Amino acid sequence: MYAKCGDVGSAGKVFDEMPQRDAFSWNSMMACYDGEVDEALKVFRQIKDPIVISWTTLISGYTGVGKHVVALELFREMVNVGMILPDVGALSGILVSCRFLGDLSSGREIHGYGIRNMLWNNAFYKSAGPALLTLYARCSRLHDAEKVFRMMDKSDVVTWNAMILGYIDMGLGHLALEHFREMQGKGVRIDNTTISTILPVCDLRCGKQIHAYIRKSNFNCTVEVYNALVHMYSIRGCIEYSYSVFSTMVKKDLVSWNTIIGGFAMHGLGQTSVKLLQEMSDSGISPD
Repeated sequence: MYAKCGDVGSAGKVFDEMPQRDAFSWNSMMACYDGEVDEALKVFRQIKDPIVISWTTLISGYTGVGKHVVALELFREMVNVGMILPDVGALSGILVSCRFLGDLSSGREIHGYGIRNMLWNNAFYKSAGPALLTLYARCSRLHDAEKVFRMMDKSDVVTWNAMILGYIDMGLGHLALEHFREMQGKGVRIDNTTISTILPVCDLRCGKQIHAYIRKSNFNCTVEVYNALVHMYSIRGCIEYSYSVFSTMVKKDLVSWNTIIGGFAMHGLGQTSVKLLQEMSDSGISPD
């Protein structure tokens, strides 16, 4: 409770006063340090016999803050101990790190492990499939990415999002659009990730259709979707539409401002860009 409320100090005091600590206690204490992974590692090193959830929590923490090399080192340490078998959660998490590192060799090893040990009920591909697919795409392994896609659940929007992102990573925007249309044809409901992923490769006609769909369906858009719309209209030569979307955004992040400022500059409207830079600073967001 203290951890969820952000009071790590009180959580630590309760933990220190516990006469007995089970695996759940240790894992809860580690989870307190989400974002402060080095502190979580100190807690982890005090666990006499860490279970797979302990390892997964720690590895996911390092993956989440972008320390992918450390995450991979910890995963190898877990495997080398020999007493802990990674579950699908651990495999999914470490594949994300492999993707960011472009580590195809480690990704293949994990894929092989999953095939050997977790093909029951297709559990491996259901959980780790998206991360594995996008890893292969990042490494330009089109055949391998499409092979993984064929093994995944086609009723799940995450499956389609992964393949669409994979094609875009490989510079195959036309195939991403084909899969987007096929996904719609199969009745799979698109989500914010689908829209923000596909918009950068849409032409103006397709982009306007998606924008119209968002408005008609009362789609609950995230700031990432609005940023993608601002970017799409900007690169397609419609800076007025781009600014119109930007102006209606209730919440604007650094990417929002960078996108619209860059859009006006790209269209030769430097004075407007400078004016927007001042507005950005006045809103409390520091330029990078």
